[in-house]
Amino acid sequence: MAGFSRISADWQQGPPARWCDNVERLKLSDLMMLDVQPDGFGPMEGVVAPQPREPQPVSFSRAETEDIAEAQSSEAQLTHRQFIVGVDFGTTYSSVSVLCIPKGDAGDIAVQKDEIVNISNYPNAPSHHNESRVDVPTESWYTKRSPYCNPVYHDEVNDVDASDDVEASDDEGDNIIDSDTMDIDEVDDEEDERKSLYWGYEVRQAIRQHCEPNNLASPIHRFKLLLDRGELTRTIREELAPTVQTLKERKIIKGEIDLIADFLTKLFSHTKHQMRRQYQYEGTESIKFVLCIPAIWSQKACRVMQTAMTTALQRVEFITEAFHDVDNLLIVHEPEAAAFYVLAESRDIELGEAFVLLDAGGGTVDAVTYKVTSTLPLKLEREAGTPGGALCGSSYLNENFSRLIRDRLAGEYYLIDNGYPVERKIDFILEEFENRVKRTFNPREKRKIEVFMFDGLRENTEKKFRPHEMRVDINSTRKDPTKRWLRLWDLRKDMLSIFNPCLEQISRLMLQQIEQAEAHQVFVTKVLLIGGFAASPALEYHLRKELRQFSNRRNRQVGILAPRLRGAAVASGAVLWAMKNNEDDPKREIYCSYGLLRTEPYDPEFYPAHKSQSRRKRRDKYDNEFYIKNTIYWFVNKGMVVESTNRVRTIPVTHYFPTRPSQKFLCEEILYVSDKNHESHYERGYEEAGKIVVDMTFLKTEGHIQPIVPPETNVRKHYRVTFDLVLTISGRNLHCVARYPCGASDNDAIRQKARICIASAFLKEMEDGG
Repeated sequence: MAGFSRISADWQQGPPARWCDNVERLKLSDLMMLDVQPDGFGPMEGVVAPQPREPQPVSFSRAETEDIAEAQSSEAQLTHRQFIVGVDFGTTYSSVSVLCIPKGDAGDIAVQKDEIVNISNYPNAPSHHNESRVDVPTESWYTKRSPYCNPVYHDEVNDVDASDDVEASDDEGDNIIDSDTMDIDEVDDEEDERKSLYWGYEVRQAIRQHCEPNNLASPIHRFKLLLDRGELTRTIREELAPTVQTLKERKIIKGEIDLIADFLTKLFSHTKHQMRRQYQYEGTESIKFVLCIPAIWSQKACRVMQTAMTTALQRVEFITEAFHDVDNLLIVHEPEAAAFYVLAESRDIELGEAFVLLDAGGGTVDAVTYKVTSTLPLKLEREAGTPGGALCGSSYLNENFSRLIRDRLAGEYYLIDNGYPVERKIDFILEEFENRVKRTFNPREKRKIEVFMFDGLRENTEKKFRPHEMRVDINSTRKDPTKRWLRLWDLRKDMLSIFNPCLEQISRLMLQQIEQAEAHQVFVTKVLLIGGFAASPALEYHLRKELRQFSNRRNRQVGILAPRLRGAAVASGAVLWAMKNNEDDPKREIYCSYGLLRTEPYDPEFYPAHKSQSRRKRRDKYDNEFYIKNTIYWFVNKGMVVESTNRVRTIPVTHYFPTRPSQKFLCEEILYVSDKNHESHYERGYEEAGKIVVDMTFLKTEGHIQPIVPPETNVRKHYRVTFDLVLTISGRNLHCVARYPCGASDNDAIRQKARICIASAFLKEMEDGG
């Protein structure tokens, strides 16, 4: 068949094949579409060589070759400051830490943890916490004013006027993916009286101030757990499902990933603003982002999180360069980041030591046992045994307190009859509990009476109500005859009833890990307590008490490490980790497979995989030959060892187009990813990772190619376009370069470049020790 040649030096799994490109409405994780016009190229048989001309600009901001861009990047590192930004996207609270590296210091420097700045001053943070709070609630609220909010996925991948007659290369095969997609627009930073999206500390205040009763939509929180497909979080995912469905029906989001991207957009916008205030950040300086993820997450969850993060960075213009994808991205497991922070603070974890990492967050509490196998750089090995987890994080204290308040309000029907917004009042009390009571409650200390205002409440001595007030003495156990409203309510007992279920579950998780390790002859000496809940004095007191009792029973000491600023320990530790992991390993194992979409000439002898797919063969309208469409050629398979800079493949590709005068030659190459090892030439095991779109229309408009007129009367007249697709892994990126004509290697032959971040592919699951 014309346009196909048997085997090139780099082609190891069969002859070059025509790529299936008529795939519409694709769900994109990373859209890699640039529009680079040719700079001129050498002669090719059957092709009229055009004259060299000035390079045309790309559709974003730069059109340099890789060598020029890398040289300029190296120069920029020496003349401008560099930043490392650690991002801890938590279940109930999130935090960001920033390190500024001075000009001229491009190497690995000794960083003191005190040089790291934790982002604070979050909008609407409680005044008594505004300066010190270094985390922000992972919570969003979409109002009825919300437009169709910046969906992650694209509907139109081509920046082309709708009136043009545009098609990608012609192929009538079925689409592999049929997903609705939408465009990413610039973030609309509304500053009007009532915004469409509230986040963090804004949420509760916005509901109190701006919501009519019939507009009271549920804020959405814990949506990080939508990425965790485990059985433990199933209940939470089911609870979130109705709210997610409502947001979809109201056309506010397209999918669950939008919840994460929208929140991160707000978080990064605030981070950028604070960097301008703190460092006079100019927007052109190099930034290395470090994303923290749970150790139990799958590769797919990591990719989704990376996609949401990339989208948010684009929206706030942390990413402005031509490749439209995040560069310099590092991904670290949360336990490693936390351990780095503790080592920097206390040096209390030594080589060979085993410890339990107790991550007490807002939703789940996770307990895992690790051994330190290396300190420079820090490497952890997960010990034999099963990690533990339970739904007993700090947000469940709020639920327990909410039940207590509702029980006390039972029977107060006059509140409803008089039209008081009871739910909003309860919400207000919960916010006070969150910020004023829960964080400081300690069963060892005596406290004053806490007063919660509740408009319309009537005096009731048995329930301890005064007019418009609900009074709570957190630790009082004595009955004061002069204060009758305290007489019948032992509130210390009530507070313990709120805390104890969570505290006891957490201590059980901790002790189970210690005993499980001991059964495998691994003796834990320390418990590392991190997470937002870790800042609770009640939790730390309870765990220390349990560890003292355990140590006495076992006649060996097990201590607890609780780093300062526990809510920001992971983000700050990620920055320190990045400083010690600045260079890529010379050779690295890859933990995902990557492939390209193909249409292959039906040849059971050359492709044994075709023997079982004979029913899928279809006759082509351009050459009347049989083809197998929508197969995937896996050019990188899981388990391969690749060098830090490694050219993976040079693949000749061919596209066919009809001869309509207005037809544009848009050649799409679709990249797929899988967590498994695959055999090529099949239609299975895929998830789209990105694409490169090459505009080769100039070949027709400038007369470099002519239509092919087949001798057969039943075969259509058409154009054929062939070029090389060069795939290179460099660092944590996959570079895709389209070169024309085939075989050319100079910079003038570059027609298109794309860079797709594959950082998550190099992230290995925490190792088991046995």
